[in-house]
Amino acid sequence: MKKQLLSLSVLVCAVLLAGGCTKRIQNTEVYAQVAGHRVIAIIPPEVAINGIKKVNNGTIRELQQKESLNFQQRMYSWMLKGKIENRIFVSIQKLQETNDRLEAAGYFDDQPLTPSQMCDVLGVDAILVSNYLVKKVMTDAQAQNLGLAVWKAGVGAPRGMRGPTNKTAVNLQIFDKQTGRMVWDYSNRLNGDIKSTPATLVDDMMRMASQNSPYYYRRGKSI
Repeated sequence: MKKQLLSLSVLVCAVLLAGGCTKRIQNTEVYAQVAGHRVIAIIPPEVAINGIKKVNNGTIRELQQKESLNFQQRMYSWMLKGKIENRIFVSIQKLQETNDRLEAAGYFDDQPLTPSQMCDVLGVDAILVSNYLVKKVMTDAQAQNLGLAVWKAGVGAPRGMRGPTNKTAVNLQIFDKQTGRMVWDYSNRLNGDIKSTPATLVDDMMRMASQNSPYYYRRGKSI
């Protein structure tokens, strides 16, 4: 899956992985800018995966496309939960509609679209753009084998095998339709263990990001 919108370079993500995370909490001006938003869309994330050896580029691209849709679904689920629980004041466009409209506009075929154009195509007030860099320390098969060994032992991970199985750097950005400008962003770095999956890492990220999101009624309390 190809993306064109202000993608975060691998170098920037690598810096996040190496140097920790940054969380940008916006001032009251941001809340004034998003107060008029009623419907937003979650753009399929751009996902880069490295650290996997002996895998061809075609397989990597296929995996990145799969994880992009998985991440998009998890993000949608978290925000929809916030809406249902009356903690978020915007509605979230259904993913099928978002992706169908983007496909019709040529987004997945390298058709350049500005944030405002994407909002027009989708019929929303703002878009949530995200970038993920997943660094695999071990393959999924190796992680599963290690997890099985831990389960059989019943006493925790064997000595020397307690480190992370993957690392994920993430950047979230909200773009306003009217101005076409970014009005909010959030960056973080997450380390996974043998029990982690990309889905659980996204859940952890959304739990932390929700504390800073301008769309939540009660800031400081995660969804």
